[in-house]
Amino acid sequence: MTRLVLRGLSRGRILAVAIGLAGLALMAAEGVGTGAVGVIDADLISKQSTYVQQELAKASADAQSLQDQLKARQAEYEKAVTQYNSQQSAATAQVNDQRKADIERIEKEVGDLQQKFNAALAEAQNNRLGPIRERIKGVVADVARERGIQVVLASQGVVYMTPAADLSAEVIRRLDAGPAAP
Repeated sequence: MTRLVLRGLSRGRILAVAIGLAGLALMAAEGVGTGAVGVIDADLISKQSTYVQQELAKASADAQSLQDQLKARQAEYEKAVTQYNSQQSAATAQVNDQRKADIERIEKEVGDLQQKFNAALAEAQNNRLGPIRERIKGVVADVARERGIQVVLASQGVVYMTPAADLSAEVIRRLDAGPAAP
């Protein structure tokens, strides 16, 4: 009989090892292979998938009109501030007061447009991101099922993996090759 010596280990570490071993035993008893894990790099998929990039561009385009209005009002604001600063000493108090009021009005309009733009962009992205996420999850599930993988992790938390465990390239290939989601 093998005797395990646990001197110098804290109770917390012993408990963590025990829980890990119990989890492995449970997985083995249920027929889940311990090597059946895949990994995806979500950042890589979002940056390199043509499909994902096109859908994100559509989401941004939905708010483009508001963005154009916002840029125009910001330019008008900057022009008014520059004019006020350069002509303040030569202008009458009444003209300066009117310019200040105009600047404050434009500044408020810029703030309101910024809020509308942010809300429109968030709504457009939410309307488009849901279907993108679902399509990615479906492709990941298909690849995992075909390779006999029971668990897929995000690569950001993985300390070590073999290149064969990385499903990202195959997911990108399938996203870009497959029919676009409705």
